[in-house]
Amino acid sequence: MKTTVEIPEDALARTMELTGAKTKKEAINRAIEEFNRVAGQRALAKMKGKYPDFMPSEEILKLRGDH
Repeated sequence: MKTTVEIPEDALARTMELTGAKTKKEAINRAIEEFNRVAGQRALAKMKGKYPDFMPSEEILKLRGDH
């Protein structure tokens, strides 16, 4: 989707620096993707312990051999 927005230059420059993006478009896309990823993780974290039928993470780690 093509859209026009005003983004503070210093904020965009910092986003480009942190993401390693070479273009403004790439920086914005990466920032949006990262925001969505983190928001999804937060939503999952809020559900922790609310589904008694699911196996606890400690048991999953033991099965995987990570613990």
